[in-house]
Amino acid sequence: MKLTALSFVLLSACRVVAGTDDLFLCEADACPGGGNAGGGNAGGGDAGGNSGCADGLFAVEVTVVGAIVVEVDSTGEALTAGTRELCLPAGSDRLRASCTDESKASVSWGNDLCPDVDDSCDFTLSEDETFVVDGASACD
Repeated sequence: MKLTALSFVLLSACRVVAGTDDLFLCEADACPGGGNAGGGNAGGGDAGGNSGCADGLFAVEVTVVGAIVVEVDSTGEALTAGTRELCLPAGSDRLRASCTDESKASVSWGNDLCPDVDDSCDFTLSEDETFVVDGASACD
């Protein structure tokens, strides 16, 4: 009960102080500035908007599965098991997979930009993207 009342008071205060009494959720095609209400291939919406990336950068979510290392050419970052969100500029880039002993690891990339099972993925970034790099059996 107290939490509900507090939420109402805070919401009312925001409306009075910030003059936001006419706020509403926008439709996907009608957000101010032409953006999306959410979504995107990396789950974050527009680059520089909801994704947490600065203007001009795209959110690239990379999930690494298995005992492999995925290197991002443009930043030199080495990604290991788990999920990371990177902010990268538009243009050409490459992801490379290797085993922990630095030998090549043929992996599936989980993205149409990289249809082949290979140790590298060359792509051109033009929107938020998601890669699921499956190397679970690549280094057996």
